[in-house]
Amino acid sequence: MSIYYIIFWSLVFFSFLEQFTNIRRGFKKYIVFLYSCLFVLMSTVYIGMLGDYHEYENFFYYVSLKDLRYVFNGWFEFLYTLANLIVKIYVNNYVVLRFVLAVFVMSVWFEIYVSGMSSIIQNNSVFIMLIVWTLNFGNVFIARSTISIALCLYSMRYVEKKEFRNYFLCTAAAFGFHTMSICWIIVYPLFHKIKHQVIYLFSLLSMVFVMLFYDKIPGMLAIVARYSPPRIQRSLYVYINSGIENMFGMQYSMRFTILKGMANIFLMIALFSYLNFRYKKRADIEGVCFEKYFNVYLAGTAIYAVSMSVSIGLSRAAIPFTLTSAFLIPHIFNLPEMRRKIAFRFVVFVFLIMYLYLRFYLNIGNGTDDFNTIFQ
Repeated sequence: MSIYYIIFWSLVFFSFLEQFTNIRRGFKKYIVFLYSCLFVLMSTVYIGMLGDYHEYENFFYYVSLKDLRYVFNGWFEFLYTLANLIVKIYVNNYVVLRFVLAVFVMSVWFEIYVSGMSSIIQNNSVFIMLIVWTLNFGNVFIARSTISIALCLYSMRYVEKKEFRNYFLCTAAAFGFHTMSICWIIVYPLFHKIKHQVIYLFSLLSMVFVMLFYDKIPGMLAIVARYSPPRIQRSLYVYINSGIENMFGMQYSMRFTILKGMANIFLMIALFSYLNFRYKKRADIEGVCFEKYFNVYLAGTAIYAVSMSVSIGLSRAAIPFTLTSAFLIPHIFNLPEMRRKIAFRFVVFVFLIMYLYLRFYLNIGNGTDDFNTIFQ
């Protein structure tokens, strides 16, 4: 059994303990810390094609101080270039950079897991880590997008507290690592200003729009790119030119990838709509911020639907939005019947694990290589 499956099933075991025993929060924090350390180690010693490893390795050995002059039109974004140069000044070794970035990313995620924005995250920290491992391999394969996603989701604590300045700084830092994080700038108004019904309708209409004008969207995006700032313009043109034929190392066909993605989206929307209905109907359920997080997820589904018609690489812009599903799914355990009936809670837990395993199995089969290390 590969290390991918060992981690998955061990997280299932600890998630079971979290849901069905009275383990202390301190013990859960310890579990999350151990896995975070493991993920740092894995990210440091990994060598292979995932996370565009070789492209980033080549960049590290190529980059020089003169690249800092191209703040908005460099090979990679400014903060990522700066991080490479800072490490390179002290140690000219790409593995060291991997270690530094992994420590940063896993530290940010550790804070999200154990001192999360809402109590639902703190009470289900191990289960949420299992979901993130299922969907994104726990962010082990460090890339620019991995760093920006961590910063975007970390900023949600500031969104909840209405601390716009800190939220904006996190978003700006994320943009400094990956251009597509510019989409995250809409999260604050989505969370506080726009009605749920409007976002819900917009998400559904965007999917209808994609089905009707699938072949017209690349041209529309090219017009947007023409009037965008240089950094954004360059990124958009790269994705437009790569087209839907470039699967970025994925093994599944574009048709299957889109069907799989849309089927999952409709399933999640149905589940979250039901949970949102229950929260509104029952005042005794603590549904604080659920609908607002649901708004962020819905915005992600719209971005995913539109971007997938252009390039699978561009659809990465939707990942921080749709990854909020990791914070929404555990709310199912917060329903009154789940608290009263342990057998029913167990059945739901088993179904969720089956769903996660299917997602994980499909991810493993989608171009995931053996976990090769620098020692092999």
